[in-house]
Amino acid sequence: MNRQVYVVDSASPAKIEEARESVMRRGLTQYRLGEALRQGNIWYQAGKVKPAPLEGEPAPEVFADAAVFGSPDMVIEQLRALRDDIGVQELNVMTDHGGLSFEESRRSVELLGKEAIPALKADEESRVSTSV
Repeated sequence: MNRQVYVVDSASPAKIEEARESVMRRGLTQYRLGEALRQGNIWYQAGKVKPAPLEGEPAPEVFADAAVFGSPDMVIEQLRALRDDIGVQELNVMTDHGGLSFEESRRSVELLGKEAIPALKADEESRVSTSV
């Protein structure tokens, strides 16, 4: 399964909303770019690909609903839900969100590796030890 993952340092509502906006912006840009490529209709602005809004495109919230984002604890719970509710066993993580600086992206990956992944690994180790 592919998912945008953005882990932020704080559970403050402002920081979570900022993360939500980021994943919506990136998701919508990816959608527009994919559709423009399929239609052979690519636009450029100042030397950069600039996918234009499309008629009938999904609402930006669709992309937020499909992403995993928030504080480390929120991300852990979302990843647990993917694992437990629909049986996801592998996850391809996309961490380069629209408008994020290198430092923000690096910090997100760091938090994922230091907090979320160890928590999921501990879950698995607990399951294995209780089933033996």
